Amino acid sequence: MPPMSTRLATSEGAVTEQMIRYYEARAKGGVGLILIEYSYIDDIASKAAICQLGVHRDDMIAGLADLADRIHFYGAKVFLQLCHGGGQSPKQIINRNPVAPSAVHTKQGDIATPLTIEEIEGIINSFSVAAARVKRAGFDGVEIHGAHGYLVHQFLSANYNKRDDAYGSDFESRTRLPLKLVEEIRKTVGVDYPVGFRLNMKDFISGGIDIDESLE
Repeated sequence: MPPMSTRLATSEGAVTEQMIRYYEARAKGGVGLILIEYSYIDDIASKAAICQLGVHRDDMIAGLADLADRIHFYGAKVFLQLCHGGGQSPKQIINRNPVAPSAVHTKQGDIATPLTIEEIEGIINSFSVAAARVKRAGFDGVEIHGAHGYLVHQFLSANYNKRDDAYGSDFESRTRLPLKLVEEIRKTVGVDYPVGFRLNMKDFISGGIDIDESLE
């Protein structure tokens, strides 16, 4: 079962009994692997929706562990998807201007604030710490959301990424953030823990990711 937003978390991003019952029913129905919906990784600018699931603080772990336990009871495996909304994080939800690789238009029509190198490094760390929380909660694996116009995808795509530094001047630079995310998460969770990556194979827009770049 692929990750699909339910908005069944609390306004603070915590697991609810309603969310648990939703996923429990899928596990009971015979799904072998459930990928839990995109979850925001920090309290700064990563949240993309109201009542989105969060892995941004340690006090989220107990609820996440209950969710994993209830799914495991029926024999299913469960991963959780980590996401930073980037330019798709609404200003009214994060209470600040959305951030992105470059000053491009956001989903709401604003101009995103370009991230500094220091901020990028902080986001990489937040992903890594969030992955550690997922593992502590008893999940079987973790997935990085690198698609659908969210921050990681924005770094990969020349349509969004207009930087002229180590994080965007060419194809190699545009892949630096996602590769560092995988590297740092791997350090955190260990060599035997599954780490997935959701990738747009083709953006279907001018200047976006195409099949050749995705294969590379």
